[in-house]
Amino acid sequence: MEVSDGQQISDLQLSSSKTQYLQDEVSILKRQNEDLRRKANTAENYRKKVVQLKDIETEVQDLRAELEAAKAEAKSAKEARIAAELDSQNCHKTMATVEQENYQLQLIKNRLEVDHKNMLVRWEDMNEDRLKDTEEMSYYQAQIAGLEAQLRDLEAEQKTQRGPPRTLEAELQEEADQDS
Repeated sequence: MEVSDGQQISDLQLSSSKTQYLQDEVSILKRQNEDLRRKANTAENYRKKVVQLKDIETEVQDLRAELEAAKAEAKSAKEARIAAELDSQNCHKTMATVEQENYQLQLIKNRLEVDHKNMLVRWEDMNEDRLKDTEEMSYYQAQIAGLEAQLRDLEAEQKTQRGPPRTLEAELQEEADQDS
């Protein structure tokens, strides 16, 4: 069964369209991969901030310990107590500021933890989508390879059925001989 040149061109155009579609899909996957990389970097930054929050919490505990030490020294002597009271007042101010900052940081930490969990869920969903897209792309690549093999087989079959290639002049001459 011979396939016309128009059919071959149509088949090649269809293959070209499919190839372009797959190339577009690959570009989309690359952009999605880049987005995931940026989100992973953001998640890493959030993780670092959580570590910093833990350090600040340790500092707050240290400041509380210092405050207790200042109170104990105040009991030992009157002059030391006056100095300790000043230190204590300063520490109270600092502690209030630190506690307010700690409260704000705790709110930020909680929000970051929620954001992190949400981003992990989104990342997992996007990774699943990427895997599905990869499987689909492999399927289409296999289809294209099969179609290309069929096209090569058809071209080889046509060459063996036709014999040596003929020129346009030879075909026109044959038609003219048949008409006369």
